[in-house]
Amino acid sequence: MLEEIIRREDVSHLLEDICNSARYYDKKSSNSMGYQMYFGVEQILFLFYDALFKYKIIIDDMSYFNDFFEQIDKLIRKIDNFYDISNGINRIIGRICAFKLGIKDVEEEESKKEVVKYIYDKYMVHGYYIHGYSSHYYGSILEEGFFVEQYNNLYNKFIKVQEILNKKNHGKMLEKDFTLKKVEFTDSLLLGCYYSVNSPMYFSSLLCRNEFIQKQEYVDDYSKNDYNACLKNLYRVINGLNLNESEKNIFIDTFKSEWNLLDKNNSNISLMLIPRDLFMNELIDIDKFIDENIENSFADVVCKLFNQRSNISVKDDIAKRHITFINLDGYKKYVKEEKKDSLKEEIEKTFITSDDEFAFSNMYGKVSILLLLGTMLITLGVVLTILMFS
Repeated sequence: MLEEIIRREDVSHLLEDICNSARYYDKKSSNSMGYQMYFGVEQILFLFYDALFKYKIIIDDMSYFNDFFEQIDKLIRKIDNFYDISNGINRIIGRICAFKLGIKDVEEEESKKEVVKYIYDKYMVHGYYIHGYSSHYYGSILEEGFFVEQYNNLYNKFIKVQEILNKKNHGKMLEKDFTLKKVEFTDSLLLGCYYSVNSPMYFSSLLCRNEFIQKQEYVDDYSKNDYNACLKNLYRVINGLNLNESEKNIFIDTFKSEWNLLDKNNSNISLMLIPRDLFMNELIDIDKFIDENIENSFADVVCKLFNQRSNISVKDDIAKRHITFINLDGYKKYVKEEKKDSLKEEIEKTFITSDDEFAFSNMYGKVSILLLLGTMLITLGVVLTILMFS
């Protein structure tokens, strides 16, 4: 659905800038709209994906895209907090809708109604519910459809972990009832991206989002697919719970087995879209909404409409003919590796052996010998100079 847009050269360049330049991603966070869940580059990357999705669903006309893209680029560069960027994206969508409909005065009541109803019809009535899932399951869902809670999983291992957590009075850490057969869908692509990179949520919660993981810098270790960082976090949990050797082995075995099952090192953002009208679509009363907000500015009405969230729990299987797939690259695809300093590389080649711990402990000893030898040569040179003058 978004492939054609993302393949554009200008979009690809902006994705790289978003993931590498602090000018784009170093913004103030907010407790509004769930932004406190995100950390680092993820926030702005998901917001940009969300902007492209809204454009595709609502505008769906590439003749307006260059103007849209230029405005989004400026918005992300100049605004310093995520909440205002999100509202700015919604305002841009609203303005382009008005232009597409041939409306000049968006503050006029009838014009305001026309644009709001147009967005409502495209984005809500004929829009999608979204489920973010682990990309490991993409192939099976593509081939067979979606079967609620009927897929290759390790629930038996996690139930043992949960039993230990319950015994330690930390049962809420997994936030999962393994006996229920239901899956949550959202109407927000931004939240769908978040759920995908952190899927399954009970696993990422165990590794990154609990009372034993205090530092903010650790909360996105799972979404970054950082195996070593997540394993360190697991040991923080194990130590915090004061587990015995048997319990510790259960936690570590579950972690390694689930990581390998999901092929987490190679996972990206996988989204499953289902038409809203396939379910009992709990839509807002648009006429009532307009009447209650008609006195507000056009921008405020549009932003408020987009902020009408709707989530559903799905208990029934979904045939593959009803599913639209979106697969997106995570931030790792766009982050450029830092070039190592050539001198640093030479030092590493000279002093670091295959035993990293040994190399670290002896590096300074070897450097000290060289410094001592250099000092002796300088001293000898000074002595010889004095003798020559004498």
